[in-house]
Amino acid sequence: MIYIVGSVLALAAWAVQVFKTLIKKDFELSPIMLVLYGAACVLFTMGDFLGNDIIPGILNIICIVLVIMILVGLLTTKRIARK
Repeated sequence: MIYIVGSVLALAAWAVQVFKTLIKKDFELSPIMLVLYGAACVLFTMGDFLGNDIIPGILNIICIVLVIMILVGLLTTKRIARK
């Protein structure tokens, strides 16, 4: 069940990014996409550790850290550009 919810969040994240890119013609990363994808990675990590799958859990933790780093970088560059 946890993997299904995580997969739905990951698909929703990519749907947001595809909509923003193809329909709006905006080629920047969407913060909404990063938040949804990060939430999906958290759920995947929880499912992995509950199922005693350590290596996929560690890889998902790395994905969470990368998403946080990208989100922080994206938000700080937008704040600098606004000033």
